[in-house]
Amino acid sequence: MLGEVIKPGSFELPPESRLTVLEAVSMAGGFTPIAARDRTKIIRTTSDGKNLSITVEVSAITVRGEKNQDIPLEPNDVVYVPQSFF
Repeated sequence: MLGEVIKPGSFELPPESRLTVLEAVSMAGGFTPIAARDRTKIIRTTSDGKNLSITVEVSAITVRGEKNQDIPLEPNDVVYVPQSFF
């Protein structure tokens, strides 16, 4: 977890279940007041070594109830929450 979360750092993925983006943010203490929640990104390295960036619109999950947008994380994924510009 990097960026605008209360406790950035590395977290172990539980082997018995799949951790989602929102669960990871929760483990990191939640968003800071200046977080750009709807521009949260998952940075994932694919099996062929390329970096893939997936944008997660958190309000789609939390406000509109689109649970399918709460993407499960994979080992070595990086979740980055950028700073809001306003």
